[in-house]
Amino acid sequence: MNATTSCSKNASTALLICLWATAACRAETVVGEPDAYLDYIEANGSQYVDTGVNAETGLKTRIDLEWGKEVAADGGSGAGYGDDWGMLDARNGNTRLYLCHLNHNVILWGYSGYYYTSTVLARKKRYEVVSDFSSADASVLQVYLDGGKLCTDAQVSQCVASGNLNLNLNLYLFAINYNGAPSNYARGRLYGLKIFKKNAGTGKFDLIRHYLPCMKNSRAALYDAVEGKIYFSDTATDFAGGEVLPEPCEYVAWIESKTTANYYIDTGIRGRSGIKSEIDCSIRSNFSGDQAILACRTSSGTATRFFPAYFYGSYFGYGYKNGYWGGSGGANQVAVANNADARYLIRSELSSGFQSVTVNGTELHTGDSYAEGAFDSGTTLTFFGLHTANDDSVACRSNVRLYSAKIWDGSELMRDFVPCIDDFGQAGLYDRVTRRVFKSKDAYDFATQVGACTNAPAIPAGTLPDTKIGYIESDGANDYFDLGVTAKDGVKMEAVMEWVTVPSDNVFAGASDGTNRRFFLCGYSSNSKFYLGYVADLGKMNGTAAQTGVKYHVTSTLDGTMSQSMSIKHQEDGAWVWDGDSSGEKSFAYAGPFASERSIYLFARNNQGSPDLFTRARVYRLKLSEKQQDGSYALVRDLVPCTYDGRPMLYDTVSGCFFQKKGNGRYLATGGGVERPWLVGTSIIIR
Repeated sequence: MNATTSCSKNASTALLICLWATAACRAETVVGEPDAYLDYIEANGSQYVDTGVNAETGLKTRIDLEWGKEVAADGGSGAGYGDDWGMLDARNGNTRLYLCHLNHNVILWGYSGYYYTSTVLARKKRYEVVSDFSSADASVLQVYLDGGKLCTDAQVSQCVASGNLNLNLNLYLFAINYNGAPSNYARGRLYGLKIFKKNAGTGKFDLIRHYLPCMKNSRAALYDAVEGKIYFSDTATDFAGGEVLPEPCEYVAWIESKTTANYYIDTGIRGRSGIKSEIDCSIRSNFSGDQAILACRTSSGTATRFFPAYFYGSYFGYGYKNGYWGGSGGANQVAVANNADARYLIRSELSSGFQSVTVNGTELHTGDSYAEGAFDSGTTLTFFGLHTANDDSVACRSNVRLYSAKIWDGSELMRDFVPCIDDFGQAGLYDRVTRRVFKSKDAYDFATQVGACTNAPAIPAGTLPDTKIGYIESDGANDYFDLGVTAKDGVKMEAVMEWVTVPSDNVFAGASDGTNRRFFLCGYSSNSKFYLGYVADLGKMNGTAAQTGVKYHVTSTLDGTMSQSMSIKHQEDGAWVWDGDSSGEKSFAYAGPFASERSIYLFARNNQGSPDLFTRARVYRLKLSEKQQDGSYALVRDLVPCTYDGRPMLYDTVSGCFFQKKGNGRYLATGGGVERPWLVGTSIIIR
C-alpha cells in the first residue's frame, strides 16, 4: 500500500491501528473476525508477534509448529547447526523463560537457566510442543510428532525450576524478547498456539490466548479467539500464509460411516492418559466382531488398547491398556440396537488410576480397577475405525451415525465436532475449537451419507459482502455457478477472465438446449481457439489461442438475426492489448431464433439442466445484459468476487444478491476428477 492510499476503517466491525513508516500504512491489530482462516502462517526469519503475555511463572502453552529449513549462514558450525531460534521466548540478561526454542536441532526450554531434549528434531516435520511452567518447582516439556507419536526420549522431561519468575517482559512469538528487543528470529510454520495462565484462586488453567492462522485485509496474521483480535507481524515484513481452510457451508444432523470403505476421520488427538470424550451417535448395523467408534492402540494385542467408544457384536465395549469392559462376555453389558433411531450418549474418561465409561447414564465401569499407570498409544484417535501406531493402519471400521462429539485433554477442550458440509461441497466434522473441517482420511466423501441440513445459509436482503477479492477460481471438474439469466436471443456478456489450465472443448459461460443447440458466450475449442456458439455454429476466433496465466477481456453478443460477435483483449504490462474481433466473420452470421428455458452457467455448460464441459478458469468480473424492446441493452448481472461469512461467492451489484457455487453434488456421486480447493484471489478492502 503506498502513502497516498489510506487504511480502511469500519467502526462497526474493525478498528485499524496504523503505523506509518517509510511511506507505508500498516495495521498492527484489528478488532473483529478474520476474512478467512488459514492452514498456517510462516515466518522467514524477519517477523515476530508481541503476544502481550508477561513471561512469568504460571504459564502453560501448546504449540503446533514446523521448524523451517536450516540456513547455514545463520551461524554455528558443522552439519545440523546454524540455528538458534526463539519460537515463544523472553530473556532478561541470562534469566530465561523459553517455552519453545530451537538450538542445534533440539528443543531448548528454559526456566531461569535452560535445558535440552536429547531427541534431534527433523526440519519440515510437524510437532506439537507442550510446555508447563505453572510450578516454581519444576517445568515440564512434551514434544509429539504429527500423528501423535511421542518423540522425546521420555514421556515427561523435567528441568529444575528456581522459584517464582517474573521477567516483566512480554513473550514474543517467532523471536526472543531480549530485554525488550526482538532477537533470534525463527523460521517455521505455526498451525496454532494456546497460552494458559494458572489461576491462583482455583488452581485451574485459564486460556488467555488462542492463536489461529488467518487472513485479514489480504494479509496473513493470527486471530486470537480469546481477545477477538487479529495480530499482524510487528515488523515491516508480513507473514506468508498457507491455504485458505474450508468453512462449513451447511450444518447437517449427522454423518454416517460404513464398514466397507475408508470412512474414517483422524481427530489429531493422541490417545493417552487423561483423555475424556462425549459422543452422541447411533448404530446402523452390528455383527459379530469388533467395530470402533473412537479408538486407537499401539499395536495388535491385549495390552495396547485405548478405546473411548467401541462395540463388539451386539454390545458396547471399552478399553484402557489391559482393561476391557462390556462386550459379549463383559460385566455391565449394554446391548446395541442396530437402527438409526436408537441414540447413545457415550461419556468416557481414560486416565491413569481412574477409568469411567457410561452409555445413556448406564455405568459400564468406574474407578481404579485397572491401575495400569500412564499410557500413551503412540498414535491418534480416529472416528469410525481403530488407528494402530506400529503400521499406521485403520481396522475395525464401524457403521455409525455421528451427531456430535467432544474430546478433552484433562480439562482442556481439544475438539468440539459438529457434522457439516463445507464450502467445497464435502461432508465432514467442523471443529469449533480449531476452526477446521475434518474430512475422511484418504479423501473419501461422506456426502452420500449425511443427514438433512439444519441451517442452510440464508443471507438477508440488503447484506453487503465482507470483502472484495480479486477472483474466484473453479476446479475444472465439478464447480460452476448458475447465473440465473436465460439463454435466449439478446444477451451480451462482458467478462475479465483467465484460463488456469489449457482448455479443450470447454465452456466458460453458456448453455445448450439439445443436440446442436448451443448458446456459448465464451468457450474454447479443441483446435486451440476461443469460440462463440450460436445454434449449430461454433465460431472460432482466428489467431486467438488462449494462454494460461493471462487475463482476457471478453465481450460477446448473441442477438439472433441481428449479430453474433466476440471481441478479445489480453492484458500485457498492465495495459489491454486488442487481439481482434469476430463481427466481420461470416461464420458468426447464423440466424436464430434461440429461446431456451435454460439458464446460463459459469465455468460449465448448462446441458439441458445438467452441468458439463467444465473449465478450470478464474473470473475477475462478469456482466450480463439483456436486449430491451427499444433495442437498448439493460444490465441484469454485475458480478463481483467477494467473501461473505468467510466463504467465496459472487455478489451481484444489480440485484444485491449473492451467488454461491454449485457442484460436487452433495447428495450424489461427485463425478470424475480430483477435488480441488475453491481458490480465492487477493483481497481488496471494501470502502
